[in-house]
Amino acid sequence: MSCRFAAVLLPAVLVCAAALAQPDPSLPPASMRPEIAAGLGVSYVGARDLADLANSTPGAAGRVGSFTSAVEFFGAGSIPLSRAWVLKLEYAYLLTSYTVSSSFGIAPAEYSVTAHLPSVILQYVVAGAQMYELKAGAGLGYHTGTLTLKSYLREGTFTAAGPSVVLDLEGDTAVSDHLYAYLDAGLRWEWMGDLTDSGGKTPSGPLGRPTSLHMFGPGAKIGVAYLF
Repeated sequence: MSCRFAAVLLPAVLVCAAALAQPDPSLPPASMRPEIAAGLGVSYVGARDLADLANSTPGAAGRVGSFTSAVEFFGAGSIPLSRAWVLKLEYAYLLTSYTVSSSFGIAPAEYSVTAHLPSVILQYVVAGAQMYELKAGAGLGYHTGTLTLKSYLREGTFTAAGPSVVLDLEGDTAVSDHLYAYLDAGLRWEWMGDLTDSGGKTPSGPLGRPTSLHMFGPGAKIGVAYLF
């Protein structure tokens, strides 16, 4: 839903904001200028294995859903390849968690996840002018994640790594000749594999099966971009 809303909202925001800006006629179109950006985002992450692991906590007072919210901090850089194509390099740091209350009246169990998400994205310039641009693209990454588990029965730190696919819709609109507002919406599929600790052990979910760090979900980012 958030990506569908962003797909409708982004073009309108870009055109309205760009209409208020006064472009320098000597500047090339926004899509032809190298760019760096940074900001933060919110994702809605689905990790079924992690939810199953949390729900298998002994004495759990309730169940958690597969999807949970996550916070991201990101940085990105873009290099124009032509008038129609742009290469984008992005790094995001994701934080999320599942918390399970105990029916024994003790501290809840906490399943905290952090992930490093570098990606290479090829973007197509859907629309653009001197003071705004709208780009859509797809890309790949190799990502790593860490699960920190804390409960009254067990504690540990587990890691996983694997490939990722991302779909991306980005819009930039001018605040000044070089400073732009950055808006982004996307979908991400993560296949980070089974979690293991330093001894090669994995936290076991229901029926003793291994727990992976596979994740899927939409997200939206907002930030500031500088165009050279």
